[in-house]
Amino acid sequence: MVAGGSDVGGSFDVGGSGFFEVVAVFGPSSPDYVATFYGLTSTGAVITSLNVMHNVAELSYQLRDSGARVLILLSEPTPALLAATRKAGVTRVLRLDDVRHAGRSGNEPEPPPAPFDAASEVASVTYTQAPSDVPMGVMVTHRNLVSNVLQTQAVDPLAHSEVVVGLMPFCQLYGMVAVNVGLHVARMLFMFVPGSAEMETFFTEIGTEAKAGEAPAPLTAEQRQMIVDLAPKHGLRLAPKP
Repeated sequence: MVAGGSDVGGSFDVGGSGFFEVVAVFGPSSPDYVATFYGLTSTGAVITSLNVMHNVAELSYQLRDSGARVLILLSEPTPALLAATRKAGVTRVLRLDDVRHAGRSGNEPEPPPAPFDAASEVASVTYTQAPSDVPMGVMVTHRNLVSNVLQTQAVDPLAHSEVVVGLMPFCQLYGMVAVNVGLHVARMLFMFVPGSAEMETFFTEIGTEAKAGEAPAPLTAEQRQMIVDLAPKHGLRLAPKP
Protein backbone atom coordinates (compact mmCIF):
# COMPACT_ATOMS: atom_id res chain seq x y z
CA MET A 1 0.00 0.00 0.00
CA VAL A 2 2.83 2.38 0.83
CA ALA A 3 4.56 1.57 -2.45
CA GLY A 4 1.32 2.10 -4.38
CA GLY A 5 0.74 5.49 -2.80
CA SER A 6 4.32 6.49 -3.49
CA ASP A 7 3.96 5.50 -7.15
CA VAL A 8 0.84 7.61 -7.58
CA GLY A 9 2.23 10.58 -5.68
CA GLY A 10 5.57 10.64 -7.47
CA SER A 11 4.03 10.13 -10.90
CA PHE A 12 1.34 12.73 -10.34
CA ASP A 13 3.94 15.25 -9.28
CA VAL A 14 5.77 14.68 -12.55
CA GLY A 15 2.50 15.08 -14.43
CA GLY A 16 2.56 18.83 -13.97
CA SER A 17 -0.14 19.53 -11.39
CA GLY A 18 0.19 22.59 -9.23
CA PHE A 19 0.61 22.51 -5.45
CA PHE A 20 -2.78 22.43 -3.67
CA GLU A 21 -4.61 21.82 -6.94
CA VAL A 22 -7.96 20.05 -6.50
CA VAL A 23 -7.97 16.61 -8.12
CA ALA A 24 -11.19 14.64 -8.59
CA VAL A 25 -11.00 10.85 -8.22
CA PHE A 26 -13.61 8.50 -9.66
CA GLY A 27 -13.80 4.81 -8.84
CA PRO A 28 -15.21 2.23 -6.42
CA SER A 29 -13.77 1.40 -3.01
CA SER A 30 -10.59 -0.56 -3.67
CA PRO A 31 -6.90 -0.80 -2.78
CA ASP A 32 -6.20 1.49 -5.76
CA TYR A 33 -8.53 4.08 -4.24
CA VAL A 34 -6.65 4.07 -0.95
CA ALA A 35 -3.25 4.28 -2.65
CA THR A 36 -4.48 7.17 -4.81
CA PHE A 37 -5.86 9.05 -1.81
CA TYR A 38 -2.58 8.85 0.10
CA GLY A 39 -0.43 9.37 -2.98
CA LEU A 40 -2.19 12.57 -4.02
CA THR A 41 -2.47 14.11 -0.57
CA SER A 42 1.21 13.41 0.11
CA THR A 43 2.12 15.78 -2.74
CA GLY A 44 0.03 18.63 -1.34
CA ALA A 45 -2.79 18.10 -3.84
CA VAL A 46 -6.38 18.29 -2.56
CA ILE A 47 -8.60 15.32 -3.40
CA THR A 48 -12.35 15.46 -4.03
CA SER A 49 -13.92 12.01 -4.25
CA LEU A 50 -16.73 11.41 -6.74
CA ASN A 51 -19.53 8.95 -6.00
CA VAL A 52 -19.79 6.39 -8.81
CA MET A 53 -23.58 6.24 -8.29
CA HIS A 54 -24.19 9.96 -8.85
CA ASN A 55 -25.94 11.41 -11.88
CA VAL A 56 -24.82 14.14 -14.29
CA ALA A 57 -26.18 17.02 -12.21
CA GLU A 58 -24.58 15.78 -8.98
CA LEU A 59 -21.20 15.05 -10.55
CA SER A 60 -20.98 18.28 -12.55
CA TYR A 61 -21.98 20.30 -9.48
CA GLN A 62 -19.18 18.78 -7.41
CA LEU A 63 -16.61 19.22 -10.15
CA ARG A 64 -17.47 22.90 -10.60
CA ASP A 65 -17.97 23.72 -6.92
CA SER A 66 -14.70 22.08 -5.82
CA GLY A 67 -12.73 23.76 -8.58
CA ALA A 68 -11.30 20.45 -9.77
CA ARG A 69 -9.22 20.79 -12.92
CA VAL A 70 -7.91 17.23 -13.07
CA LEU A 71 -9.84 13.93 -13.00
CA ILE A 72 -8.20 10.56 -12.29
CA LEU A 73 -10.11 7.44 -13.32
CA LEU A 74 -9.71 4.30 -11.23
CA SER A 75 -12.35 2.49 -13.30
CA GLU A 76 -14.22 2.92 -16.56
CA PRO A 77 -16.16 6.21 -16.61
CA THR A 78 -19.93 6.07 -16.56
CA PRO A 79 -21.96 7.97 -19.19
CA ALA A 80 -22.99 10.35 -16.39
CA LEU A 81 -19.36 11.12 -15.57
CA LEU A 82 -18.44 11.75 -19.21
CA ALA A 83 -21.33 14.19 -19.58
CA ALA A 84 -20.54 15.87 -16.24
CA THR A 85 -16.88 16.29 -17.18
CA ARG A 86 -17.84 18.11 -20.38
CA LYS A 87 -20.40 20.20 -18.54
CA ALA A 88 -17.93 21.23 -15.83
CA GLY A 89 -15.16 21.98 -18.32
CA VAL A 90 -12.66 19.49 -16.94
CA THR A 91 -10.21 18.84 -19.77
CA ARG A 92 -7.40 16.92 -18.06
CA VAL A 93 -8.60 13.34 -17.58
CA LEU A 94 -6.05 10.67 -16.62
CA ARG A 95 -6.31 6.94 -16.06
CA LEU A 96 -4.61 5.64 -12.93
CA ASP A 97 -2.35 3.29 -14.91
CA ASP A 98 -1.16 6.20 -17.06
CA VAL A 99 -0.43 8.27 -13.95
CA ARG A 100 1.67 5.47 -12.49
CA HIS A 101 3.61 4.90 -15.70
CA ALA A 102 4.36 8.58 -16.23
CA GLY A 103 6.53 8.93 -13.14
CA ARG A 104 10.06 8.14 -12.14
CA SER A 105 11.70 4.80 -12.81
CA GLY A 106 12.27 2.26 -10.07
CA ASN A 107 15.93 3.30 -9.77
CA GLU A 108 15.18 6.89 -8.84
CA PRO A 109 15.17 7.89 -5.15
CA GLU A 110 12.03 8.80 -3.27
CA PRO A 111 11.31 12.55 -3.44
CA PRO A 112 11.29 14.47 -0.14
CA PRO A 113 7.87 15.01 1.49
CA ALA A 114 5.93 18.03 0.28
CA PRO A 115 6.57 21.00 2.61
CA PHE A 116 3.08 21.91 3.80
CA ASP A 117 1.43 22.67 7.14
CA ALA A 118 -0.60 19.61 8.11
CA ALA A 119 -2.48 21.56 10.77
CA SER A 120 -4.08 24.13 8.48
CA GLU A 121 -3.87 22.95 4.89
CA VAL A 122 -6.64 21.00 3.21
CA ALA A 123 -6.24 17.33 2.25
CA SER A 124 -9.74 16.63 0.97
CA VAL A 125 -12.92 18.41 -0.08
CA THR A 126 -15.62 15.90 0.79
CA TYR A 127 -19.27 16.49 -0.13
CA THR A 128 -22.28 15.80 2.06
CA GLN A 129 -24.61 13.08 0.82
CA ALA A 130 -27.99 14.33 2.14
CA PRO A 131 -30.52 13.72 -0.68
CA SER A 132 -32.85 16.52 0.48
CA ASP A 133 -30.31 19.34 0.48
CA VAL A 134 -27.68 20.96 -1.72
CA PRO A 135 -24.37 19.09 -1.22
CA MET A 136 -21.84 21.06 0.79
CA GLY A 137 -18.11 20.72 0.28
CA VAL A 138 -16.35 20.14 3.61
CA MET A 139 -12.68 21.13 3.65
CA VAL A 140 -10.84 18.48 5.67
CA THR A 141 -7.28 19.23 6.75
CA HIS A 142 -4.52 16.66 7.25
CA ARG A 143 -4.85 17.26 11.02
CA ASN A 144 -8.60 16.58 10.81
CA LEU A 145 -7.91 13.15 9.32
CA VAL A 146 -5.46 12.29 12.10
CA SER A 147 -7.85 13.67 14.73
CA ASN A 148 -10.65 11.40 13.46
CA VAL A 149 -8.42 8.38 14.01
CA LEU A 150 -7.50 9.46 17.54
CA GLN A 151 -11.13 10.28 18.40
CA THR A 152 -12.31 6.89 17.16
CA GLN A 153 -9.67 5.15 19.21
CA ALA A 154 -10.67 7.14 22.30
CA VAL A 155 -14.35 6.16 21.99
CA ASP A 156 -14.00 2.55 20.81
CA PRO A 157 -10.36 1.40 21.06
CA LEU A 158 -9.27 -1.28 18.61
CA ALA A 159 -6.62 -3.85 19.37
CA HIS A 160 -3.91 -4.74 16.87
CA SER A 161 -5.43 -8.22 16.65
CA GLU A 162 -8.80 -6.93 15.35
CA VAL A 163 -10.11 -6.73 11.80
CA VAL A 164 -11.76 -3.54 10.49
CA VAL A 165 -14.50 -4.08 7.92
CA GLY A 166 -14.93 -1.10 5.60
CA LEU A 167 -18.63 -0.89 4.70
CA MET A 168 -19.11 2.79 3.88
CA PRO A 169 -18.02 3.97 0.42
CA PHE A 170 -14.51 5.40 0.55
CA CYS A 171 -15.72 8.50 -1.32
CA GLN A 172 -17.49 9.51 1.90
CA LEU A 173 -15.46 11.00 4.74
CA TYR A 174 -16.21 8.32 7.30
CA GLY A 175 -15.48 5.62 4.77
CA MET A 176 -11.92 6.96 4.74
CA VAL A 177 -11.91 7.23 8.54
CA ALA A 178 -12.46 3.46 8.65
CA VAL A 179 -9.55 3.05 6.24
CA ASN A 180 -7.30 5.32 8.29
CA VAL A 181 -8.18 3.55 11.55
CA GLY A 182 -7.64 0.15 9.95
CA LEU A 183 -4.25 1.04 8.54
CA HIS A 184 -3.13 2.74 11.74
CA VAL A 185 -4.34 0.29 14.37
CA ALA A 186 -5.90 -2.97 13.28
CA ARG A 187 -4.33 -6.22 12.15
CA MET A 188 -5.97 -5.90 8.74
CA LEU A 189 -8.66 -4.01 6.86
CA PHE A 190 -11.26 -5.61 4.61
CA MET A 191 -13.62 -3.88 2.22
CA PHE A 192 -16.85 -4.95 0.58
CA VAL A 193 -18.72 -3.71 -2.45
CA PRO A 194 -22.00 -2.31 -0.98
CA GLY A 195 -24.93 -4.60 -1.71
CA SER A 196 -22.71 -7.40 -3.01
CA ALA A 197 -23.46 -11.07 -2.43
CA GLU A 198 -20.29 -11.33 -0.35
CA MET A 199 -21.47 -8.56 1.96
CA GLU A 200 -24.94 -10.13 2.37
CA THR A 201 -23.43 -13.55 3.13
CA PHE A 202 -20.96 -12.07 5.60
CA PHE A 203 -23.66 -10.45 7.73
CA THR A 204 -25.87 -13.49 7.52
CA GLU A 205 -23.05 -15.67 8.83
CA ILE A 206 -22.25 -13.41 11.79
CA GLY A 207 -25.96 -13.21 12.59
CA THR A 208 -26.54 -9.46 12.54
CA GLU A 209 -28.31 -6.97 10.30
CA ALA A 210 -28.86 -3.21 10.24
CA LYS A 211 -32.53 -2.23 10.23
CA ALA A 212 -33.64 0.98 8.52
CA GLY A 213 -33.73 3.91 10.94
CA GLU A 214 -32.17 1.97 13.78
CA ALA A 215 -28.64 1.95 15.14
CA PRO A 216 -27.08 -1.53 14.95
CA ALA A 217 -26.72 -3.36 18.24
CA PRO A 218 -23.18 -3.59 19.66
CA LEU A 219 -21.39 -6.72 18.54
CA THR A 220 -20.84 -9.46 21.06
CA ALA A 221 -17.39 -10.91 21.71
CA GLU A 222 -18.44 -13.99 19.75
CA GLN A 223 -19.51 -11.90 16.74
CA ARG A 224 -16.24 -9.95 16.83
CA GLN A 225 -14.31 -13.22 16.67
CA MET A 226 -16.49 -14.37 13.78
CA ILE A 227 -15.55 -11.19 11.89
CA VAL A 228 -11.87 -12.02 12.36
CA ASP A 229 -12.51 -15.53 11.03
CA LEU A 230 -14.90 -14.70 8.16
CA ALA A 231 -13.63 -11.41 6.75
CA PRO A 232 -10.69 -13.01 4.88
CA LYS A 233 -13.14 -15.32 3.09
CA HIS A 234 -15.65 -12.68 1.98
CA GLY A 235 -13.75 -9.40 1.70
CA LEU A 236 -10.73 -7.90 -0.01
CA ARG A 237 -7.72 -7.48 2.25
CA LEU A 238 -6.13 -4.05 2.03
CA ALA A 239 -3.56 -3.93 4.80
CA PRO A 240 -2.13 -6.96 6.60
CA LYS A 241 -0.46 -6.11 9.88
CA PRO A 242 2.39 -8.12 11.43
